[in-house]
Amino acid sequence: METKMIAKIACVLALGVLLIAGIVGFLSYATLEAEAASVQESGYWDFDDTGDQTVDDNDVYGDYDGYLGTTGSSESCDAVLTTYDSKLTARFYGGSQWSTSADRVSINEGTDFPCTSEGVYVEAMIRLTSTSPTYQMIADQYQYTGGNGYGWSFYLTNNYLRFTAYHGDGTSTDYSTTITIGTSYWYVLYGYYDTDSSTFTIKIRRINGDGSYTDLQTRTKSCSDDIASHSAHPLTLGYRADGNGGYNPFHGYMNYVIVQNRE
Repeated sequence: METKMIAKIACVLALGVLLIAGIVGFLSYATLEAEAASVQESGYWDFDDTGDQTVDDNDVYGDYDGYLGTTGSSESCDAVLTTYDSKLTARFYGGSQWSTSADRVSINEGTDFPCTSEGVYVEAMIRLTSTSPTYQMIADQYQYTGGNGYGWSFYLTNNYLRFTAYHGDGTSTDYSTTITIGTSYWYVLYGYYDTDSSTFTIKIRRINGDGSYTDLQTRTKSCSDDIASHSAHPLTLGYRADGNGGYNPFHGYMNYVIVQNRE
């Protein structure tokens, strides 16, 4: 167990170095091959290299491609150029909490990204265009059935970053930042839930106008209950596919999203 813990800590530290590189340049996952022992599945969706409706998974561990829009043939969510670093990003135009046709990215073009039980790491580089909605989904793998929640959600609540892990028995483990984000900056948002190391961490990093960054807040607490896995809904970016409590679409831009399932 101690060896596995050390491997996990080393994995997280190595990933942190890569995250900084991704902010100021191109994020490369070639060096993550050595971490295969601690990663079950991993997806890295970089909208900067997407010029059509297909969202390629650029990670070395799997082939979990997705598509922009509401269905495989829809083009309601177009990738548009932003003024930040001349990068092509996915623009989500949002909609009402209950909109069934709001923009989203569904990771099920080929093989669905599996929902794991022991741990998950989520990261996204975003910029909001609206702070009005109560809830805005960033990445979601949630399923509600039989009165119980399964999977996890990574989202904003009144512009606070929030991460919820559902345990399939009517309970959940929830964590939020105590600071909010706005529309004036790009942010990199992080979440890590791992029952093997009893670690639940969330973090907000602001990208400044000169390309430097400021770590605004990191919060960590312990966790013990596994995420209840399911296969009912695909991993979805910018939208809750299940619709329980609303679809809660995202309003803004996404530059990249990373999701890693951990052993």
